[in-house]
Amino acid sequence: MVVVPALPMSLIALPLPTAALGVFCLSLGFILVRLIYRLLWHPLASFPGPRRAAITTWYRAYYDIILDGEWVYHLESLHEKYGQDNHFIITL
Repeated sequence: MVVVPALPMSLIALPLPTAALGVFCLSLGFILVRLIYRLLWHPLASFPGPRRAAITTWYRAYYDIILDGEWVYHLESLHEKYGQDNHFIITL
């Protein structure tokens, strides 16, 4: 019979600030990897369009909610600037 030694309590129960820092670092890393993926390797990354729209889906929400439904007018100006073949929001 093989006896497995128990882990010390210091490895099992991390102090709250250390655990919070770990969660923060993992979240920040996830956000950075997602940002780099959307800008460089996403299938729509080669299409022209504003980079802010490529990074986040909040781009359209800003025009719809904060600017009270101005997305349609902004979309027309984006089509004038970037042409018809473009991307304005990347969804995964």
